[in-house]
Amino acid sequence: RPPWGDNISDEITDLSNYFVTSDGEDFINLLKNALEKGLKTKSEVLIDSI
Repeated sequence: RPPWGDNISDEITDLSNYFVTSDGEDFINLLKNALEKGLKTKSEVLIDSI
């Protein structure tokens, strides 16, 4: 249970779906896919703040 109580989205059922992007995508899956693509293409994966 988060320290701020139960004031969270009903879509969040556990920590695996807690982190989402502003587009509603699961952040962990997005990061995993980016890292896998970087390995596959032998490219750097840059994380930038906007």
